[in-house]
Amino acid sequence: MPVVSLPAQHPQRASLHNEIHARPPESIAAPTALTHLVMVCDSAQREASRQHLAALLRDHHRSVPDEHTTHVRVDVGGFRLRWELHTEFVSWTFQVPLPSDVLLDTRSPPTAAEEVPQAWLAALPGHSLACIHLWIVQTAQCGPGGLAQVVEHMLNTDTLAGSLVHRGQTQVCTDFAIHADGCSRMLVQPGPEISAPRLGRLVQRLLEMETYRMMALLAMPAARHAVAVLGRARAGRAGPGNSPGRSPVRARAARSPHAPGRAGGERIRRQPCPLFGQPSVF
Repeated sequence: MPVVSLPAQHPQRASLHNEIHARPPESIAAPTALTHLVMVCDSAQREASRQHLAALLRDHHRSVPDEHTTHVRVDVGGFRLRWELHTEFVSWTFQVPLPSDVLLDTRSPPTAAEEVPQAWLAALPGHSLACIHLWIVQTAQCGPGGLAQVVEHMLNTDTLAGSLVHRGQTQVCTDFAIHADGCSRMLVQPGPEISAPRLGRLVQRLLEMETYRMMALLAMPAARHAVAVLGRARAGRAGPGNSPGRSPVRARAARSPHAPGRAGGERIRRQPCPLFGQPSVF
């Protein structure tokens, strides 16, 4: 390939480009149970999360990550842990294999969180914004009724949502509900031709969708408050002779003998916005 002379590169191009590889997906083999928690943290709680992780690893005779590490994947006793440090939150994903020849107990399904030291789990720094149990099942775990039977016993059918992915080879179901244990639920049944790396990529996408769905909704209370403030500001500007949607500044300008289009008129001047302090044309 001939060498082409390229223009000067942005100094952060390489690091930003490689960010996509910072948290690569892991291969996952079915059947498996996962529990994914998203803890919203401030700066102190982020550092406390690192120390909390280190305490668990020391208790299980594992090496402790340094202060610059933001991503850890490690087998800890009877479960696998994935820890990710983000700017606004810290995510913890626990994973355990399920017996390949045993029906899933739909009345009390096993979770990965059960294998984690409970006192340590309850003391995770921050506030839990999302917690979801995800089960990857095969035909042997579903019984004669198939996945539909498992869904009927484990998910709320009133809010049930499902999809076919991997070109129709894999089924995904959830009910977007918080169950009695305080966690959401999701079921995945991959087709027999779906490889472990491909399944791992799907699981990571599903967990990230739940994570960022909840993170995005954090803006909703602020948006509702802003709508109320704007409504009051708009109503306060409406006076006698003005419609509620008409600014009194514009109304006065329209009545002024110096309004544009009249003799001696001048352009409407720019006024500072009362909410954001930026110039706005009324």
